[in-house]
Amino acid sequence: MSPRQIVIFDIDGTLTDTTTLDDANIARAYRELFGLEIDVDWSRYRTSTDSGIAREILETSRGAPPEPAELERLTGRLVDLLAEGHAREPVRPMKGVVEALAALEQAGFALALASGGWKRTAEAKLAAAGLDLAHLPRAFADDHEERSGIIEIASARAAEALGARFERMVYVGDGIWDLVTTRDMGMPFVGIAAGSRGDGLVSNGAHHVLGDYSDTAAFLAAISAARPPSGV
Repeated sequence: MSPRQIVIFDIDGTLTDTTTLDDANIARAYRELFGLEIDVDWSRYRTSTDSGIAREILETSRGAPPEPAELERLTGRLVDLLAEGHAREPVRPMKGVVEALAALEQAGFALALASGGWKRTAEAKLAAAGLDLAHLPRAFADDHEERSGIIEIASARAAEALGARFERMVYVGDGIWDLVTTRDMGMPFVGIAAGSRGDGLVSNGAHHVLGDYSDTAAFLAAISAARPPSGV
């Protein structure tokens, strides 16, 4: 039987513990390639995707969108910086994520990836963290500048690959932009964030927030009970 529910995951900060490294790398890449000091609070941009942010930063700074060759250099530099950081301190998966993904699949959920990052950088993070998820349908900032569009493309690719029509979709993410997107879409959301970041998700309407996936049963319960974030 085809699965009737799908869980769609963000990558950076959700599957891979790379948020701090990623912020530093992006800031450095814009400084090196474009001579720009950028704000790494991604919630301040119109979109929270790498492609949308690149367009906004470069159009604001010079009045013209990025050229394809510039984006190629940008993503290439980010991959190089990730490799350098990984050599100093290995990139790790979020705690318990391998077991949580296996438990979801065993329970009959379809899985997909929908990242606001570039395809090259997102897949490099998965590889560095040792997460072999090549079998999962996926979409990235290369596919759409809006996170909602990325989620919709990922779910459509999963439906086509599995011959399924999903009755319920849940998104798992770590950022306030993930919460806002799912609230706008009316989509159930589970947050993966600890400390002040987790508190921020709760204060902005998230009903289920876990620090990581170390308690597989608690994560599965959150997925089953997930609902769209409340308005604030």
